[in-house]
Amino acid sequence: MKSRSCVIAILGVVLCFANAKLTAGEIFDERAIVKFDGRKWVAAHASASQALLLTEYVLEGETVDDWSELVTATFYPFTPSDETVAFTRDQYRKYILEDCETLVWEESFSSQDLSMVIWNNNSCIDTGKFEYTMTSFMNGQAGVHSVSYATHDSATFEERRQQWHELLSNVEVFVPDSSAQLQDYLVDHSKMIQTQYRYQYSASPDNSKLEATREFWRSGNSFFRSEEPRDTDGNLLQVIISSEPDVWMVDLTSNSAKHYLDPGPTFNTICPVFGPPRADGLSDLEFGKEEKFFNYYGARNIGAITTDGVDYTVFELPRLYWVLHLYINSETGRPYKISRRGQDGATSSIIYDKYTVNLQLDSTLFLPPTGLVITEG
Repeated sequence: MKSRSCVIAILGVVLCFANAKLTAGEIFDERAIVKFDGRKWVAAHASASQALLLTEYVLEGETVDDWSELVTATFYPFTPSDETVAFTRDQYRKYILEDCETLVWEESFSSQDLSMVIWNNNSCIDTGKFEYTMTSFMNGQAGVHSVSYATHDSATFEERRQQWHELLSNVEVFVPDSSAQLQDYLVDHSKMIQTQYRYQYSASPDNSKLEATREFWRSGNSFFRSEEPRDTDGNLLQVIISSEPDVWMVDLTSNSAKHYLDPGPTFNTICPVFGPPRADGLSDLEFGKEEKFFNYYGARNIGAITTDGVDYTVFELPRLYWVLHLYINSETGRPYKISRRGQDGATSSIIYDKYTVNLQLDSTLFLPPTGLVITEG
């Protein structure tokens, strides 16, 4: 029998190609906000395509490959109408029936904007991994959402049934406020931030260079300075400097620099935390805007942790095919770490060893050193 994730993916493709054109904002930003049952649930997997946006939640300590209970939120981005909830529900059932003709299926509630079904596949599974599932379908602003609660045994399902029926009947749809701005800490160019940071990777052949300490300064959206890791003797070798519209890539080993001129018409420096701008939903996760980014996209506060005697508040955000976590130092109120886990399970993190805001502007930081041989890039 097809897995439920496979059914969801097939359904997403069918709905995508059967309906109206999409926009990136609709695909990336609208999602269901699940109300959980008071236990510790964490986002364990996220994936995205033109056909769907999916997030899977498990109980703390479990995984998407080995779970006792599972919550799945899926967004199918196509133009909603009076018929789309029923159509999505019926297509969902159709693809399960292809491999399980004796599917037990009960429609517990149905209206124009919300439909709730309860189903199990006991008669079609011989591995003992039965699935008892409750799924709600609802219209959003730019598509249809489904949210499922699933267990592997009937006793647990019956115990949780009434509570999850109530929770799935009251799922909220989140869309970022398009009028809001992802402003950084510093709209005043007389002030700047300074960070010292390093990266950590779960899988890398040689992490020593990748995880070395870097330093960064930023003032508003026009000025930044990024210093790459120093060599073993403590010498600074590579520097990137932006003073819009001018950018210099400085190589101190050859005492040279490449100069680039931003053609405009806007002159806004982009400083993504996880590398150059790209279409993975993280381009506006920038230095100085970390907490604003998580707030803007509706991150969930999943509680506090204590590490090495320091308290942190943790925010969770599924974003396309990433699961992101932001750790805020409870004493300073500043970011300590951002982790991201991809569809393949690999993780990478940025750790801030220093994060200082509201420093007086030092304009010399945003000019290239004297004596360089500068060529136009």
